[in-house]
Amino acid sequence: MTQQKASIWDITITEDKPELGLYELQWHLPHLDVMLVAKDLSFADEIIGFIAETRNKPHYRDIPLDDGRYKSAHNELTLDKRFLHTAVCIGKDIKYDSRYYMRIQSGHIWLRCDIWGDDVDQFLKTLQEVIDDYWIQDGGSQKSGGDRNAHALV
Repeated sequence: MTQQKASIWDITITEDKPELGLYELQWHLPHLDVMLVAKDLSFADEIIGFIAETRNKPHYRDIPLDDGRYKSAHNELTLDKRFLHTAVCIGKDIKYDSRYYMRIQSGHIWLRCDIWGDDVDQFLKTLQEVIDDYWIQDGGSQKSGGDRNAHALV
């Protein structure tokens, strides 16, 4: 059996149990695979919305003050409630308009991956595929829970 290499920022749902509200997923990051359990799939829609709102918009960057310090802009999306026993955060880089990072923490393990350039588009595409392939509408309700709002990919 030939194993295909996952594309950068790929997400594979290995087991979905919407009746339990759990989705086991493998997040294929550059040079690293992370296994997470999502309580629902709304994290994908929230990340797409956050990036659509903040991408290429300088007012979401930190503001330099005269004394060399910075005034922080609100530039993070916390997704802790979407994952089981894992803190996940997506943030906008404080210096660049289209650079992001993802921070994952569980126990004493803390990971940070930077996302910029074409990787942002690949990341968004992968998240949209999760929504399209797994977020099934059933008579107006979503099996994965959460509120679903459509966001155009930038």
